Amino acid sequence: MAVLLRVLPTLLPIIGLFGLYVAVLAIIPAARMRLRALVLALIFTGAMLYTLSYPFQVAPGVILDSRGAILGVAILFGGPWIGVVTAMAGAWYRLSLGGAGAMAGLFGLLLNLVGTLCLLRYQRVPWSLPTLATIGPPALRRPWLLSLLIGCWTGLSEALSLLFIPPFEQGWTLFVSSGPALAGIQLFGFFVMSSLLWIYQQRLSLGVALHQAELNLLLARREGDERFESIFEQAAIGIALVAPGGHLLKVNGKLCEILGFSHEVMVTLTFQDITYPEDLDSDLARVAQVIRGEIKTYQLEKRYVRSDGSLLWANLTVSLVQYADGTPHYFISFIEDISERKAYQQQVSTLAFQDVLTDLPNRRLFLDRLRFALKRSARSQLYGAVLLLDFDHFKTLNDTQGHDVGDRFLQCSAQRLRECVRAEDTVARLGGDEFVVILEGLGAQEAQAAGRAEHLAEQIRLALALPFSFERHEMSRQFQTTASIGICLFHADTSSLDDLLKHADMALYDAKAAGRNCICFYNIEMQYALEMRAVIQSALYHAQSQNELLIYAQAQVTAEGRMVGAELLLRWQHPKVGWISPAQFIPLAEETGAIMAIGRWVLLSACQTLARWALDERYAALTLAINVSIRQFRHASFVDEVKAILAETGAPPQRLEIEFTESIVIDNVADTIDKMQQLRAIGIRFSMDDFGTGYSSLSYLKKLPLDQIKIDQSFVRDISDDPDDAAIVAAILSISHSLALQVVAEGVETEAQRQFLASHGCGLYQGYLFGHPMPLAALEQQHLSAVYGPE
Repeated sequence: MAVLLRVLPTLLPIIGLFGLYVAVLAIIPAARMRLRALVLALIFTGAMLYTLSYPFQVAPGVILDSRGAILGVAILFGGPWIGVVTAMAGAWYRLSLGGAGAMAGLFGLLLNLVGTLCLLRYQRVPWSLPTLATIGPPALRRPWLLSLLIGCWTGLSEALSLLFIPPFEQGWTLFVSSGPALAGIQLFGFFVMSSLLWIYQQRLSLGVALHQAELNLLLARREGDERFESIFEQAAIGIALVAPGGHLLKVNGKLCEILGFSHEVMVTLTFQDITYPEDLDSDLARVAQVIRGEIKTYQLEKRYVRSDGSLLWANLTVSLVQYADGTPHYFISFIEDISERKAYQQQVSTLAFQDVLTDLPNRRLFLDRLRFALKRSARSQLYGAVLLLDFDHFKTLNDTQGHDVGDRFLQCSAQRLRECVRAEDTVARLGGDEFVVILEGLGAQEAQAAGRAEHLAEQIRLALALPFSFERHEMSRQFQTTASIGICLFHADTSSLDDLLKHADMALYDAKAAGRNCICFYNIEMQYALEMRAVIQSALYHAQSQNELLIYAQAQVTAEGRMVGAELLLRWQHPKVGWISPAQFIPLAEETGAIMAIGRWVLLSACQTLARWALDERYAALTLAINVSIRQFRHASFVDEVKAILAETGAPPQRLEIEFTESIVIDNVADTIDKMQQLRAIGIRFSMDDFGTGYSSLSYLKKLPLDQIKIDQSFVRDISDDPDDAAIVAAILSISHSLALQVVAEGVETEAQRQFLASHGCGLYQGYLFGHPMPLAALEQQHLSAVYGPE
């Protein structure tokens, strides 16, 4: 213990080494490795020389000190080469001190150096580089084991060096008496120094690691920021960082380009400033949902207002970035310009749902809106109406002026229709010159709704009747026409959309049948009439071939009651329906063209009857009158056909009378007169039927080569009670006498009517008073009975 206490002062360099070592590491940066190694070599060499300068002498020429511990620390914390330099300095100084233990001291340093280097080599520590002095604690597999081995070897090598002090007995004695103390001192000194340095190195390494981690984090963050900035600025879509209140914190160049604002202006705005007002509420509602945590992100299509005031369609995707405590930090918004896609969609929608010519809804969109109008009517219990209309003579404009003028007329008419209706109403074009209007909310009462619909329809009719001006061949021209309108009301109990359209179409048909340029409402009687018309039209094609059409005759008599002739009348007896009125099927035959075959058949039958009567003196003086339709008379071969049938049958043309109405004359008076004169030249007589019902009948009396006129039964019916009818009939008879025209009064049913007509000079009569229409055989029998008495 006394030895240990006396050697302890030699450990002072060990304590000083710690402070100097720390100072070197702190002052000299690791980048200057050679300077740091040189300074450390000087420090460890100085410590070695210091400990040799103040030794503890145990025998003459034999000194004990802490050179072994200093050398071990120099090798472990300074590196192999600093250890070699320190060992050489210690060896030189020990030899210069001399004494019996000089060689033993040299041997101890060499033994310590070689053993420590071998241990480092065993632990694969490279000799060419410093270990802890430059790079912190060595990256060893087991650093604590190396320190233990070096410390133990340091103490052992110093103790063993005592055995080399001559003579051997003295060395052995010193080894036994002082060896353990010397080894303990070396080991204690080494571990004091190494522990202090290890603690410092660990703290230093920890600081370096923390600094490196912080540096790496900063570098990663900077790299991330640079990457974000690069992506943010080079993105092909607009990106904005938006504060929870709506202020634009950061925007990229693409967003500025899309909206047309500069970057400086953009960061002074809020997203509310650039959002189209109608889209703002939906956007704010989604923002509120995100802030409340109901959704994490949202996407919608919205409109933005550009710097020039124009609108931009964009696809917006928004996500919320939060602080660690969950409070909103900012929104990141991605704005993709979809204006071109929207324009394409609008174009497709226009082609699919709008009429290209007029920009009105087409049939498809109209049907869709009508379907929703019916649903709204069912919920509100308010009446609506469908107005179906077309122009009465549009084809004339197309045929005479060309389709380009016709298209401009339709565009003008579409604009007039828009101006007539309310904003909530729908105007659509179904095709051609056919338009339709949907009116909603007309009232809870049917009468009120009908009145409002009729009022609006009348406004439309008047607006469409205004002149249409256009340029043609550098001349200003005008076209004016009228429109027919069919109206059908709808309500909650409307059966179906198809029925509604069918009913509106029926009303339109009725408006045209009523003379055009008028308004008609649909009613159930109209539907029944049209359905019956469809049935009759279908059956009419087969009526003649199946012998359902019959020819009846009604006598024409003088004032004394003597029959002078008869009018042939068509009758139709359907096997299921029964008798069908001529007023129902004759107009249909006109429309369908069936009247041509039926008219020829009637003409042939009349000529065959006249030919047969001509061979029998009892009937030879009788005449037969047949009605000729306008379609039949207008046919180019009509005159030739009449002549051919007369020649075929051998009927006397003087006994044939052709009756026609004023409608035959109206369109082409010259052609009518020409055909009449050709037939009159062979003896055929002409009679104007329904005289007095037309607009220009009196003028025709002068122009046409007529033989007879027939006073319409509508005047004869009331001549006993209506002074006006009586005056008209008297005037007709007076004029006819002046023009030497024979007069036949139709519809004579009472004796009073006959007497009035007779008193005013009427020559011939036809009506129930003298006989109903009957088959020809019955008529012939009636004539025979009247002339020759009953058989």
